[in-house]
Formats: sequence, C-alpha cells, structure tokens
Amino acid sequence: MTFQNKPGQDFIRQAPFLAHILDSIQAGINILDREMNILAANSWLDRMYPYKVPLAGKKCYQAFQDRASVCPWCPVVRTLENGQPDSAMVPYILGGQPRGTLEISVYPMLDSSGNVEGVIEYFQDITEKIRDKEKLMQASKMASLGTLVAGVAHEINNPNNFIMLNAPLLQEAWEDARPILEQHARDHGDFKLAGLPFSRISGQMSNLFAGIIDGSKRIKHIVNDLKDFARQSPINTGQNVDMNQVIVKTLNLTQKLINKHTDNFQVYYAENLPLVGGDSQKLEQVIINLILNACQSLNGKDRQVLVRSFYNQEKQAVIVEVVDQGEGISAENLPRITDPFFSTRRKTGGTGLGLAVTSSIVKDHGGILEFASGPGKGTTAKLYLFPSQKKLEGSHIRTIAYSDQVPGHGEKP
Repeated sequence: MTFQNKPGQDFIRQAPFLAHILDSIQAGINILDREMNILAANSWLDRMYPYKVPLAGKKCYQAFQDRASVCPWCPVVRTLENGQPDSAMVPYILGGQPRGTLEISVYPMLDSSGNVEGVIEYFQDITEKIRDKEKLMQASKMASLGTLVAGVAHEINNPNNFIMLNAPLLQEAWEDARPILEQHARDHGDFKLAGLPFSRISGQMSNLFAGIIDGSKRIKHIVNDLKDFARQSPINTGQNVDMNQVIVKTLNLTQKLINKHTDNFQVYYAENLPLVGGDSQKLEQVIINLILNACQSLNGKDRQVLVRSFYNQEKQAVIVEVVDQGEGISAENLPRITDPFFSTRRKTGGTGLGLAVTSSIVKDHGGILEFASGPGKGTTAKLYLFPSQKKLEGSHIRTIAYSDQVPGHGEKP
C-alpha cells in the first residue's frame, strides 16, 4: 500500500478489502503523518472514542487525550525522530475523564528512500490486565500478611496479656495505698511521687490506669482482627442462626458503646424471621462492626442509629439494616471502605480492618453487604443473608452514593 501524505484523507475507504481487514482486528489501528494528523483509524478506535468520530483529520493528541499540544510521553515523537519502533502506556481519556489504560505500540512507515513519512499505531486496552495484576499483587501481600500475623500474633499477645492481667492488680494496689498516702500528705505536707507533687498526680492515677487497660484491650482487639483477616481455613457456616438473637447478643456487648455515642438508638425485630445457615459468633462480629462504625460516625448524641431485621420476600433474603445519621462517606471513598487498612478515621485510631474482616465473613456466608451513603447524609448498611443458600451472582459488596439515589431508611420490611 502506498502512503499519501495528505492531511485528512481517509484512504482506507478507497480500499474496502483492506478496511474490512483492519476493522476486524480487535485492537486499535491508527495511521499518522509527521504532523500528528490522523489519516485513518479502524472501527475499534471509533468505538473507544465515539465523541470524536470521525477521527480522520484530527490531531491525535486532540482526539485521544483532549490536549492542545503533543503529549509529553508520546512514543510517536521518538519514532519520528529515530525511525525505530516504540511503545508506551497512556491514560484512556473519554469525556475528559480517565477511564483506564491503553498500551500503544508505534511502527515507522518508510518511503522509498528510507525516510520516516508517518507511523502506524497499534492500541490495546490493558485496563483489566493492570487491575488483575494489582489484584494478584494484593493477594500476594495478603498471603505474606497471613504468614507475618501467624508469626507475631503470639509474640504480641504474650506481653500484652501480662499488661491486661497486672494493670488491674496495680490499680487495686494504688486504691489500697491511696488513703495511706493521703493521710501522710495531710500529716507531713505535700511530697513528690514519680517526680510530681502527690496532690497533682493523685487525681490522675485512676485515669492513667484506665488508659493502660483500654490500650491493652485495643491491642488485643487489633491482633484478633488481623488473625481473623488472615484466616485461611473456612469458618463453620453449618449452624441454624436466628439473626434476631444475633442482634440481641450484639446489643448486650455494645450497649456501653452505644450509650457513649448516642441518646437516640432504636431497634426493631421482625417476627417469624427465617433461620439462616451460618456461624453465629462470626455474624455477631459483623453486626458489631456495623454498629461500631455507625456510632463512631455520629457528631452528636442527638443523632440516631437504627437497627432492624426483616425478610424480603422478593429477594428471599433475611436483611439486617443499620442506619445512622452520621457524617456520611464521600462517593470517592465509598467503594474503598472494605479495602484492608483503608480508614477515614486514621487520626482517631482506625485501622481499616473492621469492614475488611466483615467483608470476608459475609463472603464466607454467601451473603451481600450493601452501603449507601453521602457526605452529611448518613449511611445505610444492609446485610443480606439467604436461607435458601442460593448461589450468589456477582460481587458480595455493593455501594450506592446518595448523589445517585434519594437517601432514606431503605425499603419497607
């Protein structure tokens, strides 16, 4: 085929057979002259850039990258300069927004004298390939984490157990010694204890011991979350579980936490709720995490947290719903809330493990977790469990930004 350096000439249409071959290729084929004008593009590129059709006659950087000048990473420039094939991974831009990644291979077109008079570009969409690679890397990291956790959890728990056992004993010893020390201060005047005046440190000791005990409990909780997250063996889902009873036990464990965060807590139990197959203790952990997140999102004790159970006949699912009037989650962060170690509360001690562990448990139960949220609009979390053990289609995690849906307390039971 003879190349003709005529800007805007769609010469493929002059060769129907060649055009048919190029349009049959499931990758992009693009022909450029030395001024970056698109001379021809196959139908694959037309489908990838529907808003820019016809592509022929446009500058490649305008059509593919929405730029006014040549892209700084452009492999075409290098090929035009040195006459050698080149390649690059570039962002796939559509409607002004990045949608993925393309790999472009560039080949020189030479005239009869061996001079480069244009290039052929070969486009491949490698977005999914990159995502799969990232997933494999993440899976490898998680496998390494599991090995690490198995090795260090025991070493962390041993000294922490000494703290948990001995701190309360030291606290009792202080309470016994305190009246004696106070009497000594009254009889002989103030004195120093640990380098500080006794009158000053005496009122702080109870808080210091409470901080040590709470801190050691937090260490134990984090280590247990890590062990659960790195767990390799499947959990026992063979029990017949009443989710109403799971909620009752969960509230017994979390009542103090709830009272700390809100004066407006409500719970509703559905009658004749079908049993689900599952591990009751693990499901308790799921509900605890959902309630914990709901409570920690509140910015005032007048804000509400609502928990309820019901059965959806159409979906044949037992649903536990946790609704809060908290600060909500941005559309940007919403898809990431179940990612390991992702937390919007890092500054206040969040580890990002709670919902990652919850997600793993729900997946083992063949259930679905659904989160609907928006900044300033609170969050609705729904746990779907299927008594019929029907096969789950698609992902077990679903997210809905309130910008896409009017917020509310969900469907009616």
